[in-house]
Amino acid sequence: MKQVILQMILFTCCIANLYSQQHTIWQLGRKDLSSEEFALAPDGKDKFIISGFGDNKFVFYAGENISADFPYIIPGPTAEWAGFSYWAGQCRIQLPILMKLSNVNIQDKYQCDIFIANMEYEPEMFLRLEVNGKSYDSPIKPDTKQLTYSIQPGDLKEGYNKIIMQLFNSKSLTFDAIHLNGPQQTQIEKIGDIPIISMKMADYELKQGKAKTQPLLLKTIAKKIRNTENTNQPKGDIQTSRRRGEYLRNSNRKD
Repeated sequence: MKQVILQMILFTCCIANLYSQQHTIWQLGRKDLSSEEFALAPDGKDKFIISGFGDNKFVFYAGENISADFPYIIPGPTAEWAGFSYWAGQCRIQLPILMKLSNVNIQDKYQCDIFIANMEYEPEMFLRLEVNGKSYDSPIKPDTKQLTYSIQPGDLKEGYNKIIMQLFNSKSLTFDAIHLNGPQQTQIEKIGDIPIISMKMADYELKQGKAKTQPLLLKTIAKKIRNTENTNQPKGDIQTSRRRGEYLRNSNRKD
């Protein structure tokens, strides 16, 4: 009996220690059932497209941008105000987030919590969270106020991470707050002016005189200022667009 009690105490201590090491790595918005701190709130959804959101050219920089740079609402495939209808098929609108993380252990689990302020509910609606290419789907019920995504070990990595949100089978969902939770040692870092997302050698060579060079392909995201005319956004909001840089490395090869 004493051994069983001791085991229970040790188990409880281990669990308590595990959860005590978790912290909020990044937070967007306040958990108060309101979206007033987000862009276009409270009723500027008709300006969603003209503000540059949803076309995959706007990338939110976690750790640099603030709630006022992120839309308070995400449209689904039946949102007429976003240019969709029941006959439009799959919604192509996505909200990409780029974050730079340090001290990531690939054996650790992380958790993303999305708190909902409001929604236009439809049966079988769900919000997809894509983490570096891996999809996590969370079904939504009429009374759902929180979506929890358990991000498996290895899906988040050291350095740059891309997270994409996409709503399915509904008109819209309004955000209350977004949290990324994980181990104490993991921290969010500033992105930088031109982050290098990926780097690889090209599968071809270029000829320069008698020498051959092999291009080094860098995939980057460069910041741009988003047009804020006719929107509820303050000037100075940030938009990003992708561009690919190509650099040459001399392979010291000759004909």
